[in-house]
Amino acid sequence: MKAGRFFSLAALGTLIPGLGLLAAGRRGWGKFILTLVGLGFVAAVAVLIVVPRDQLAARAFDQSQLGIVAVGLAALAIAWLVVAVSSLKALDTGRLPAGKRLAGALIVTVLASVVVAPMAVGARNAWTQSNVIETISQGSATAPELKEEDPWKDKPRVNVLLLGADAGEGRDGLRTDTVILASIDTETGDTTMISLPRNLERIPFATGTPAGDALEAQFPLGFTDHTPGNLEFVLFSVYRNAPQYVSAEVFAGSDDPGADAVKLAAAGALGVDVDYYVIADLTGFADIVDAIGGITVDVNYPIPIGTKKLEGAGCTQARDWIEPGADKKLEGPEALWFARARCSPGHPTFDYASVGGSDPIKDDYNRMERQRCVMGAIARAADPMALLTKFQSLAAATEKNIKTDIPAGMFPAFAELGLKVKNAKITSLTINRDVINPGDPDYDHLREVVEEALTPAPDVEDSIEASADAGTGGSTAAAQEPDGTNEPTDDGGSTDPASDLTETPDPEKPVDVTTAC
Repeated sequence: MKAGRFFSLAALGTLIPGLGLLAAGRRGWGKFILTLVGLGFVAAVAVLIVVPRDQLAARAFDQSQLGIVAVGLAALAIAWLVVAVSSLKALDTGRLPAGKRLAGALIVTVLASVVVAPMAVGARNAWTQSNVIETISQGSATAPELKEEDPWKDKPRVNVLLLGADAGEGRDGLRTDTVILASIDTETGDTTMISLPRNLERIPFATGTPAGDALEAQFPLGFTDHTPGNLEFVLFSVYRNAPQYVSAEVFAGSDDPGADAVKLAAAGALGVDVDYYVIADLTGFADIVDAIGGITVDVNYPIPIGTKKLEGAGCTQARDWIEPGADKKLEGPEALWFARARCSPGHPTFDYASVGGSDPIKDDYNRMERQRCVMGAIARAADPMALLTKFQSLAAATEKNIKTDIPAGMFPAFAELGLKVKNAKITSLTINRDVINPGDPDYDHLREVVEEALTPAPDVEDSIEASADAGTGGSTAAAQEPDGTNEPTDDGGSTDPASDLTETPDPEKPVDVTTAC
């Protein structure tokens, strides 16, 4: 066999298992392996065409299937190498010079590496993914029992509490400085994010579980020691303090009683069932943002970097600034300051009159708004290809910094739902002083606001049709004053019913998260 033919067949035998054996006269084995490869290729293409994208994503979070994929890819990689080496040996009749035979071996080695390396990476990623799911999923005393095969069948909304935890320098224990409820429509993926003020007082606990019943019995007037302004009895202190006041037995099965207590507090305050929590260590937040390739947000005013509160009053000078701008790309450390900064001596040149006349960074509610912006940006930044290239770093950051009481078996369902959320509408409800006074909270009013925010709005076309039907003869009616007289529009024409659906901004209604960031 000539050297050129030897090199070509060795290369083809490596890229297409069985072809080299067939060319070397090992027809039985060659045809058998080629048939297996062909069937495998057809099956893979069929899966990609037939199985919906969301179901494929779900399988990437199924622990049992991840194990099968990892073992299968590892076995396939070994088998591919064995066939490639066998083909090379079968093609080598011993008549070529040693140098050319070595060149053929090098060709096979390089090509086999190109083919096998992705399989090895895939097997490693599958094992890693399975381990991450196992590590971050915790036992819960408050999570609902849903059927893993069809959890959303009778559940139009699933409510997940997003907690940003900070043990912080000089702090005794952990505080949940960020408390955001993500209420997700399980059919459309539309999500409403609701931030609770960190210093909310007299917060009630939802009942219906042993832990909730015990906390409510201990604090029938809400989480308080009856001392106004005591920071040991506000929302961010629930995680550390509340479980200490009840028997540990009521949190049986929980790996994180503090997180369960915050769930019960948020549910009691908002008047909704909080199904699951996801708690992130804010010190590792930057690693997660870097692992997904950064986030893009609108920066509406300067954000200080590196400021700290002084013992007395005021703050240290910023060592740098995140300057205002639209669609700004933030890496991990910048994203962390964007989300957390609430201490600022004021930017030296920025015109604060353009954003309300004062330094907004000092307003805790602006901080809450920025945090919801970050959540929305993360949801939209999860590009599959980008994540694949940084999978191991993302997995390491996730495993180290995130915990949840979402059962491991529910991850596939949440993966499918996550794809819907990525392309759905994300709105934000600001729970500020226009809605509730943290020091003197009216929880009945707060619950009414939340209920209205989470009630699906009527379809615009249906509303227009209903408005038209209400007019004389089914035609569009002109706008009317309370006394029933028609009020002409500015241009002398009749009022467009659709315009009646456009409302001025209301502090008690959710707005699209992109309007703020």
